Amino acid sequence: MALPWVEFAQKEDLTVRLGNILHDYAFGPGVFRELLQNADDAKARRFALLADDSFHSGHAGARNPSPTGLLDQRLAAWQGPAVLAYNDASFSDADFEGIRRVGASVKKEDHSKIGRYGLGFNATYHLTDVVSFVSRERLCIFDPHRAHLPSDLPGLQLTLTADTRAQYSAQLEPFDAAEACVDGAGTLFRLPLRTPELAAKSAICKQAHSFQDALAILREFLASAGELLLFLQYVEELEVYVRQAPGWKCLGSAKIQMACAAASERLRKERRMLHNLVEEEVRARRTGFILPIEILGDADGGSRLAVWLVTLRAEPAQCIEAPPGHHVPNFRMAAVALPLLQGAGSETDAFGQAYCFLPLSMATGLNAHVSANFALTANRRDLWRRSDDEASSESSFRAAWNEALLEGTCPKAYCDCMELYAALALGAEPPFPTDLDLPHPISVQSMWAVWPSTGLGHFSEIPRLVSQELVARDAKVFLDADANFLSAKSALLYPDARYSKLDASLRAAISRLCLAGRRRRVVQVPEALCELLDIKGVTWLQPQSLSNMLKGLDTKVSAQEADCLVDYLLSGGSGPLSLLHGLTLCPLLSGKLGTFWPAGEQTPEYMWSEDPSMQELVNKEFVDPSSGTFALLKPRVANSRLNLRLLNSRALPSLVESVLPAAWRHKREVKLLADGSICVDDAPNPTCQPTPKLQKVPKPKVQKQNLRYESRKRSGYEDWDDYDDEEDYPENAPAQKCPPAPDFSETKPMVSVNKESELEVVVRKCVLLWKLAEDVSDKGSNPVQHLQDFPCIPVIAERVGVRLVSMQGAAGLLSVEDFASEEVKVLADFGVLLARPGPRLRTALGVHRSAALAALTKAVERSKSKPPLKQRWHLGLKDMRLDLDKALPLKRLVSSIALRGTRKDMERSLALPIFETCGPFAVPMLPGTCVITPSAEWDAWLEPHVGDFLISWTETAKTTLREFGIQRSPLPEFLARVCAPRAGLFDQELSLAFLEAVASLGAALWKKNGVQKDLAAIATACEAAPVVVFPNRRCRCCDLVDPADADLQEMLPDFAMLPPPEYCSPVVLSVLRRAGLKSLADEDVFLTAARHIEENSGSDAFAGGALLKQLAARFQSLKWTSRSFTSLSRLRIFPAVACQGAYPPKAASSTMTVALDSPCTLFQHAPIAFTQLTLLHPSFNQWPKPLLQRFGALKDPPPLPVVVANLIEVARRWKEAEAAETAETATRQGIVEKHLAALKSMSTRSHATQTGVQHSLCTIKFLVLHDGSLVSPCETFDALHDGRAESSDEDTDGLASKAAKSSKKARWGLPQYLRPYRRLLLGIAGPAVQSVQQLPTIYVQPAPSNPVPDFIQASLNRPELADVIFVVDPLGSPRMLYAHRLVLAAASEHFHAAFSTYAEAAEARCRVELPDWVLARPMLWMLAYLYQGYDAAKAQQVAFRLGQDEHHGPGLSFRRSNRRQLVDSEMGEDMCCLLRLSEFYQLDHLKQWVENELCKLLVPESLIALSTHAYFCNARQLLRVCVYHLRQKYGELVGIEDWEDLEPAIKELVLAGVAPTATDAA
Repeated sequence: MALPWVEFAQKEDLTVRLGNILHDYAFGPGVFRELLQNADDAKARRFALLADDSFHSGHAGARNPSPTGLLDQRLAAWQGPAVLAYNDASFSDADFEGIRRVGASVKKEDHSKIGRYGLGFNATYHLTDVVSFVSRERLCIFDPHRAHLPSDLPGLQLTLTADTRAQYSAQLEPFDAAEACVDGAGTLFRLPLRTPELAAKSAICKQAHSFQDALAILREFLASAGELLLFLQYVEELEVYVRQAPGWKCLGSAKIQMACAAASERLRKERRMLHNLVEEEVRARRTGFILPIEILGDADGGSRLAVWLVTLRAEPAQCIEAPPGHHVPNFRMAAVALPLLQGAGSETDAFGQAYCFLPLSMATGLNAHVSANFALTANRRDLWRRSDDEASSESSFRAAWNEALLEGTCPKAYCDCMELYAALALGAEPPFPTDLDLPHPISVQSMWAVWPSTGLGHFSEIPRLVSQELVARDAKVFLDADANFLSAKSALLYPDARYSKLDASLRAAISRLCLAGRRRRVVQVPEALCELLDIKGVTWLQPQSLSNMLKGLDTKVSAQEADCLVDYLLSGGSGPLSLLHGLTLCPLLSGKLGTFWPAGEQTPEYMWSEDPSMQELVNKEFVDPSSGTFALLKPRVANSRLNLRLLNSRALPSLVESVLPAAWRHKREVKLLADGSICVDDAPNPTCQPTPKLQKVPKPKVQKQNLRYESRKRSGYEDWDDYDDEEDYPENAPAQKCPPAPDFSETKPMVSVNKESELEVVVRKCVLLWKLAEDVSDKGSNPVQHLQDFPCIPVIAERVGVRLVSMQGAAGLLSVEDFASEEVKVLADFGVLLARPGPRLRTALGVHRSAALAALTKAVERSKSKPPLKQRWHLGLKDMRLDLDKALPLKRLVSSIALRGTRKDMERSLALPIFETCGPFAVPMLPGTCVITPSAEWDAWLEPHVGDFLISWTETAKTTLREFGIQRSPLPEFLARVCAPRAGLFDQELSLAFLEAVASLGAALWKKNGVQKDLAAIATACEAAPVVVFPNRRCRCCDLVDPADADLQEMLPDFAMLPPPEYCSPVVLSVLRRAGLKSLADEDVFLTAARHIEENSGSDAFAGGALLKQLAARFQSLKWTSRSFTSLSRLRIFPAVACQGAYPPKAASSTMTVALDSPCTLFQHAPIAFTQLTLLHPSFNQWPKPLLQRFGALKDPPPLPVVVANLIEVARRWKEAEAAETAETATRQGIVEKHLAALKSMSTRSHATQTGVQHSLCTIKFLVLHDGSLVSPCETFDALHDGRAESSDEDTDGLASKAAKSSKKARWGLPQYLRPYRRLLLGIAGPAVQSVQQLPTIYVQPAPSNPVPDFIQASLNRPELADVIFVVDPLGSPRMLYAHRLVLAAASEHFHAAFSTYAEAAEARCRVELPDWVLARPMLWMLAYLYQGYDAAKAQQVAFRLGQDEHHGPGLSFRRSNRRQLVDSEMGEDMCCLLRLSEFYQLDHLKQWVENELCKLLVPESLIALSTHAYFCNARQLLRVCVYHLRQKYGELVGIEDWEDLEPAIKELVLAGVAPTATDAA
């Protein structure tokens, strides 16, 4: 009994598995590193790579191409160039078993193997598809493709005996050729290179490798050979060979060199730390050793010795819950390799590499190489990172393992390396037991280069963790200037770059004081390590730490060193002042050093002033103002709260009482009279009171301040810019004892001034008081207020003996420092007070240059003269004139002031009357006070009228004007401010000059909107002022007529007057016209003239024609509104021609006047519109087209309905008239021809318009024959239709000759003038007009009942059960369509008869070859129609679905036949083919459905082609619709090429209106 199941399981081909492995592992030197780590796991000491470019026996390129001696002749392709890998260890049985596994390495559970961290042997498939190796007298070959070994085995193992060696000598020949480079025992792998031919067949890798490619990879491997040995356990020697004639050549090698055998044995034991940890079960250990590596064959071809310091550290692994099935090591291991010597002429590689025993593809950015038993990704390119999985996932476990290594074991191993390095440099005892044999000395100064500063990626935190670990260990790794290594507790760190910039004396003082205080040494740290060492446990040299060390010490420093120390403690002046408390570093004028203390009653006080002469006022110790400490504390001394007292403006209240008498309070000025007496405010000096007893001045209470009791703990080495002085004095800080201060209390006597000598003393002391008051360092107070109540301002240039004035009496006071001696004399002559005020007094009194100018203005006002003014010419001018003899000295003074001042001073100087005029005066340069003209001509014209105010431009006056930057007035400004207000006063000369100047401004001032104020004033003056001067009167422009319109004076004599001849120049007239001069170009004037003509001329057309002639001539320059043209069209002034009779009027006919508010046309259109529209005079034919378009009632050309109506009316009049003579016959034919020419545009009109014209003209007898008789278009239809052979309008396309061949008997029998309009007349009298028809409809009968079940419907075009094959071959690419004879026979009588009659139907499968016009998709459509129960719409969906996947393929390409394209869409082409198929297979219902659908796709372009197709497919309903549309478009189609090629039977149907079948027509 058969089992009810079959095998069904997942599987993966070995080639696919290997290909996926190679996809994740990039090709490069890493392939050979995998072989190297396998050799190290096998405990080999020697590893060699051999590049063999020979072709061995069996290969087509070898000397012996015979495959004899091969295991299989298919292996001959792999006997070419190859790469061989040798190690001196032999395979164990476990190794033979483990190499057979793919992805399931036995090393994963052995933590003593480094191969557990790589991809291993599978990486070799990058080079080859067939790997072979020899070990322990066994030959093993792997062939994952099963394509090259006997019996298609995936691999085999051959035991090498004497017989097998002889039998398969060719197979072993490549291995025998490498014996010269190997020691005999061991393992030798052979990797034949994949050629392009083999790569094309490979399912593992499609990449081919040439011998040169392999050699380049070997050279890249050799470049890093020296560093590959750093963290291996057993391999001591690496070699690379290349086979070149006649033998092998060593490209290079790397070998560990030791001094003796004992040293080598010790080194081997230390390198096997990973093995020792597993075997001996030691969980915590650290060691270090020196590793010298000799490198041969370097880039320069020589040899060099590289010496490395390697430290290893192992720690027990913490308990981390591992995922199930994951083997976790019990220890974490890290190693660091630091280069000590890289060989002569080479540079140290300071960019470290990450290792997992072998190099990884990532840089660490450190100064040494770091290796650890990391958890690596599958492609060995990166460390495992955390993901979004749960904490117990494998990814999180591996990421946590790496984090523990990077944060713990690796930094500690790096610290071990740095401690060993420091011990080696000093020759000291290592920090832990180790065996070090240094072949070369180490430089102590290179210690900072060993310190890690930056890290990359996963190793970015290593430098910070190493620094923290070294400080925590208190390791002696900090190098000072004396080449000593210090621990963090005995080092005072400072940035190296900043320490070198310190003053030499400051460095010497700091070093001496630090050793005396805390026994620390200064260590200069490189800038790159400063941020790393900003950690807990490290002390940096900072102002706070230095201040703490100096307190309580006897500094004994010089003044220069004291200045340097203060500068450093305060960080250049911004540090907290509390750092100075208790330090004797304050330099005094006496040469001693004072001690800084907080301000208080028990502290000695030092006076602070920049002026040493102030010692005469106060008898105390002063700080030396020339010292650096003074300059440093100067910005902060006011709020320092130190024992420093400022002598500044705050002492003024007490000082004023000791200098000035109390009786002078609130006085304005103090004078010294000629008799030596003193006068105060024009009164005798008050009697002084007797001097009272001396009084003790109470001292202000000073709040006791405490010293800061705790130093600020700051890390880093930032400045003190943001430090707040208030924080230096906490409220609860304990008070610090300081020596008592002496008592400086004073007594002050009362002051009295009775003599001139005493007044001089008071004046001198007032100078000192103002010197204190002007102290700009005292900010935030107003010391001037203490002096404002006393007359204490010393006056230099006395006016009537004034010596002192108060601030209230100092109005108009000027500074003597602002003027020269001659200027001071001029100011004094004008009575201006002068002094030497400071900045604050200047500000308080407003003393500056502009104030000096204001003072001069007030002084000048007192000496100003006012001559009488003329009433009209001086209108708007202010009288600020000054006599010229007084103005000249003032001008020199003001010029010197303004030229030394700012631009604002220059502007203020313009307000002084210092500018000479043409009269004996000087005026200021202010608006309304002077007149400045644009040119000298205007000066000459205006001097008689406004000479006293007209600015003079003589040489002397011009110099002053140039200094002040004054130029002549711009013409617009001059015309607006000077001429416009006085335009009505000008004589004829001035008036003409004014109008010419206005004309030069252009059209800008005549704009309606947006005009500048000055231009608007000029335009207003030209329009409103009487600027046209006659000999006996003045006129405005609006009262005159333009001379160019002289005939207007004849038309309107009652108000038209011309200007004088002097004003008739083109320039002046351009202004007068814009200012209101009457002109026919003005729409209002023109309309007024037109109305005047309409009222006075009646029906006389001459006057109106003359006026309209002006309109036509000036239309291009007119800018009238539409309303103006509308108003003009309503006036009855337009000349027209009277129309009578049956013929158009002539040009010489009688005229009349009409208005253009009713329909009219030009006279040139008279033949086609004279019975319907008014005809304008022939002169209107010359009018510009845009002008005619402004009159809406003017029809140019006449519209189509007008032409039709005119033709009908003309025909009616001709019918009523008598028979025409021969001359009249030609006239009538010309009129008809012009109508037909106008009707030619009918083809571009709508269908409704064309139909209307056809029905209006088809029966009208308007065609004039040769004998003068009248006929209608319908009566001449046959003649028009038969006369196509000689129709002159159809000869352009060569169609006439073609038509003549088809109809030789047809001749033109109508008048010659009708030939160009044959097609138009055919459209008018066509078959669509002769009979009235409606658009035919297509009847679609109901579909028959569905005889096909659903199951059979779904089997269409499925070859499984089909027994009928339809072969469609449109373009030579056959396409098979599958159907069932029973379904077809049941659905179609045609198929039933075919399958019952023909012998081919009796075969198992009936093959039907279809004609070449059959397309695949329409055929599927028809078959689906039969399968889907005669549902054509559903059949369309099925056919499109079945053909959709192959629509663009070769089998379903839809060929276009040679016949004309029916429609512009693919759907129409499919339906045309379907229509023919339905006729062919006698499917009436489908044919009717297709006819109906094709009617929807009917367009004029496809009308003729679709009618032809319907005719031959016997689609009578579709043909009837096409014939209907052809009759409607007959006038457009007749005569074209498609119409001439149309089937004659269809043409007869169009003319006869019957739709027979093709058979009936035949």
